[in-house]
Amino acid sequence: MTVGATREEEWRDALTGASITGAKMLLHLKLLFPQCQTLGDLGLQVLGKGGQIWGNIIQLGNFCLFMPCALRFCGLALKGVGNGIPGFDECVDYYVFVVAFVCLIMTQVRDFKHAQIFTVLSFCCVIGMIVSMLYAAFKYDNEKKIPASWFGNPEPEVGLRLIRVLAADGFEF
Repeated sequence: MTVGATREEEWRDALTGASITGAKMLLHLKLLFPQCQTLGDLGLQVLGKGGQIWGNIIQLGNFCLFMPCALRFCGLALKGVGNGIPGFDECVDYYVFVVAFVCLIMTQVRDFKHAQIFTVLSFCCVIGMIVSMLYAAFKYDNEKKIPASWFGNPEPEVGLRLIRVLAADGFEF
């Protein structure tokens, strides 16, 4: 922490430090237990059967909490492609169901030789996203863009900066 730093800078430094420390901890654990592939495996090595159960609960809980967010995000992204799907109107839930259905289909592949088409399709989608993002970045100019900094993305307006600091402190509007 720097002397005279604002509250936002202190939060930024603390989060950056925590992220770096967490990454170093995970690297240290991977070097100590290279055979562990999941948190359950790590728990079994460190704390025994109880640690395995606890590690699996943490890993599955993290997945279950993240999955709805990922589905909603992908549904919103699908809604934003072109003019959307006719008949879906503004209902994001329909798009989420489409994304969930595609995910379900991909889990039904039982053999690697049948998964090749999904691998090629996924690769083409990633390349298509990269090309479209680069095209959009060079074609469209945003008059209100804020120049990026190495740590965080500062707001030029004091009011928006205050809202970000309050939101980081857990203040609800």
